[in-house]
This record gives sequence, C-alpha cells and structure tokens, in this order.
Amino acid sequence: MDQRWAPNRLYRFCKPEHEHFEDELHNLSMGKVWLNHINRMNDPFEGALVHEPQLFDEFSSQITQVAKHWPQVTQVTKENYEEYLRGADKFAAQLLTKAVAACFSQSWNSPLMWGHYASSFEGFCLEYEYDTSVMSVEDIPMHQVIYWRETPPKITTFEYFRSMYYEQARQSEDVSLNRTAAHLRVHTLEPVLLGMTSKSFEWVYEQEFRMVSGFLQPGYYEIPHFGLKSVIFGHRAEQSKIDEVKYVLGESCRYWQIQILGERYSLSRRQI
Repeated sequence: MDQRWAPNRLYRFCKPEHEHFEDELHNLSMGKVWLNHINRMNDPFEGALVHEPQLFDEFSSQITQVAKHWPQVTQVTKENYEEYLRGADKFAAQLLTKAVAACFSQSWNSPLMWGHYASSFEGFCLEYEYDTSVMSVEDIPMHQVIYWRETPPKITTFEYFRSMYYEQARQSEDVSLNRTAAHLRVHTLEPVLLGMTSKSFEWVYEQEFRMVSGFLQPGYYEIPHFGLKSVIFGHRAEQSKIDEVKYVLGESCRYWQIQILGERYSLSRRQI
C-alpha cells in the first residue's frame, strides 16, 4: 500500500488562537511543518488495527520462507511465537506514540472543515504545493487516508513480525542488516502505514492526506518539495489576526479571504 500519489495542492486548517500560535507562525515562515503523534488527534479510533492471529504452523511456514531471503531470521519456537502473538495484540496501541503524522485536506472550500478545524471561519487555511515528481525515497511520503465502513483493518501475526524485524534491522550496527532493511522498507512498513492512514467512514468528508513517518519524534520539519503558497482567511477572521499572519509570512505567500455566496451553498475566495 505504497500510496505515493497526492494532488499537487493540499490544505491545512488552523485555529486563530492556541497556546503555540506565535511559534507556529515562526516555523511556517521558515517553511517547516508540524508532525505529531496521532494520539493527539481528535479521532478516538486513531491507529486502530485488528490482529488476526495465525496458527503456529502457518506462521512458522511463512518465517521459513522469509529466512531464505533474510538469513538473519531465526526459526520460530512455540515460546517466541507466543511473544509475537502478544506483541501483535499491542501493536495498534504502540502506534499512538511511535509514529508521527501531519494531516491535510484535498479541499479548501468545505464548510465542515472550516467549522470544525478553523474555529467556525475565524481561523485560516494554509495552501501547500506538493511536487511528488521529484520526491526521493528519503522524503516523508504523503498517503491518502482510507475510510472503513464498519471495522478497522486487520493485520496478521506475520505482518507484525515483519514490521518488527525491519525496525530491528534498521537500527542494527550490522551493515548487512541495514542493507536488508533498506531493501525491504516499503513492504515492512505496511502495518504502520495501514494503522496511520485508516479511519472510520464517518470522517470521509475530510478528504484527508497524511505525511507519515514511523521514526521521527513530534516536531517541526522541513519537507522537501512541499511549500506554502497561500493563506486563505475565514470571512470571520479578525483584521488584527490577518495583519499578524501577513506580517510574519511576508510577500512569499498570496492571501485570500472567504466569501459567502448567498445564492448557493458554496464558498468562494477573493484575493486580499
């Protein structure tokens, strides 16, 4: 599920007042994006995955096949099989504080997004331009969120094992293990990405894309080929707040403000 496609314009909604507002503006002016643990987000089901336990013989058979390509993999015993079962059961909970993400929407003109994430049009929306055509494998990739109707997605015990083995290989001082990890990066990160980019269908209106990293700590990061192009202010934004944002971000951005068209249930914007 290496979802590398993303639209070339993505949007992030912001509240006009919060504890770290000035710090956020400063980092925006430096071209940085905030990534945070998903347990800080508003969906109580963030990271939800259902472990689908495998029988010992099936799991052991898959490990035997893998060992042909990963010589460092040792054969499974009944004892460590039980450990993998317990680990897979806890995997979703570990995602909440292990991986980080930044959330974006495909649309700037959703009244629901303005109402929920920009203080009922008192806030603003950041418009980013994203160039995936020049993105390297080392860049933080963008992934489209998958919306599930009834139950969260499932992972098998082997998928959990593969992800954990990749993490150990990535951090190892053994050069051959490092090479193995680099080669298997996409496949072994699948459980992490699945948990980080799956949500209930109730959230489909967000049209969400996420930057995801399984290895970073929360913080501001420069993202290659991802730049802030404009700021769209809600029609209820205070002029003092508009002036503050424009002063800090300067002439590198274009500035717009929402207009309400009474004849239709739609939003437009005018340049200011």
